[in-house]
Amino acid sequence: MPEHCFVPVLGKRIRVTSLDDCGNPPASGVVGTSVVTDGFITATLSSEVEDGAEIITKKADGSLCVNQKLASSFKRFTVGLEFCGVHPSLLEKVTNAQIYADWNDDPAGFTVGEGTIDSKFALELWTGLSGTACLPGVAFSGGYMLLPFLVAGVLGDITVDGENAVTFSLTGAYTQGGNTWDVGPYNVVLDDLGAPAKLPTALDPLDHLLLIDTSLTPPEPSCDPLPIPPYILTVTPATGVAAGGTATVITGSGFTGATAVNFGATPGTSFSVVNNTTINVTSPAHAAGAVVVTVVNATNGNSTKSAGFTYT
Repeated sequence: MPEHCFVPVLGKRIRVTSLDDCGNPPASGVVGTSVVTDGFITATLSSEVEDGAEIITKKADGSLCVNQKLASSFKRFTVGLEFCGVHPSLLEKVTNAQIYADWNDDPAGFTVGEGTIDSKFALELWTGLSGTACLPGVAFSGGYMLLPFLVAGVLGDITVDGENAVTFSLTGAYTQGGNTWDVGPYNVVLDDLGAPAKLPTALDPLDHLLLIDTSLTPPEPSCDPLPIPPYILTVTPATGVAAGGTATVITGSGFTGATAVNFGATPGTSFSVVNNTTINVTSPAHAAGAVVVTVVNATNGNSTKSAGFTYT
């Protein structure tokens, strides 16, 4: 297979998703969990490395007996962001700022007070690509960067004068290991059939950074926080006979309120929602081949898994 070589240029959009203390994204449908904005100026990643120890032993006459340096170890990235404009929900997720509400209890601004900074978040960033044409029928070609597990920083210097815009900066945020992002809760790439999909391979818990190219258009910016969308993670088993009748378990998120599971265009039988993350369903009869599995949900939105089930 051809290797993907690309040159990312020009930041376009970021998405910030709140995480719990273990690095887990919220369940789908939870309001106010993510913010998408193009209102940023710069994003800076600085690498922190633990230098390997030097082992130097000298002989009695002063000459070297052992002269060796152990390998250095990567520890983390520290992250800085500079924003243009006030976005209270975004600043609350990535810094020590707290939302200040108006008379209608709508976010109107922010305050900064004393206290421990313990918010966790994931950061996604989309860029353009230099000299890369979009695929036929595709409206976007860009880079996708993911920092799956960050600890919030502090609101940095704010300068107000008569000639320049007032900007806001994040300083002191840092990545940490132990992420549980897996393939993520969002569609961020196109799969081999050209359908929107999550990451093709789960992240290792010790991954601090992912950078890939993508042909899937990034999400639209919004001033209002957005919920996590529903998604299908696994279909088990993922194969069954063309006559149907295979009992399957579907896992993911956002299944509360689901009314059906379709295998291709055909609804499954013996359908039951166990909870928000699990559905039991029996495959219907279908011609041989791979089909899209769709969880139909008018409340949280449909979730799909391309080639999620294969008839033999």
